[in-house]
Amino acid sequence: MVVGVMSLHRVPEGFAIGAAWVAGGRALGLTLVAAVAVQNAVEGAVMAAPLKRGGLRTPALLALVTATGMAVPVGAVAGFYLSSVVPLPPLLALAAGGLLYLTCNEVIPESHSHGNEVRATFGVLAGFVFVMLMRVFGHHH
Repeated sequence: MVVGVMSLHRVPEGFAIGAAWVAGGRALGLTLVAAVAVQNAVEGAVMAAPLKRGGLRTPALLALVTATGMAVPVGAVAGFYLSSVVPLPPLLALAAGGLLYLTCNEVIPESHSHGNEVRATFGVLAGFVFVMLMRVFGHHH
């Protein structure tokens, strides 16, 4: 179930990358690629932990985590090409809505359970600050 949910939630991330590439060009696209890559690296580690405890060996674990990550480029290509057919604002709204739904409905409640409220909140804030700093130092105000 974890693998399916992680793969599914990575599609709107890719969709957002493709649409951002069209909306803001290479600079915005690369900024979003970097932000999503950092976030997905952490998610991959989080996803791997219970699978490793469940007995999955390292080569199979790496292959499975990598396979879930392949949903990002598929979504990015779809978002990029759909942007030539559909006006960009609805595409960006669709990508943002999908990510907000998954974040609010799945990620935040789970991250704040089991006594992790403070660390999870600071993790969200650190991610936000990281992306904003990338934007500022990338000269994209």
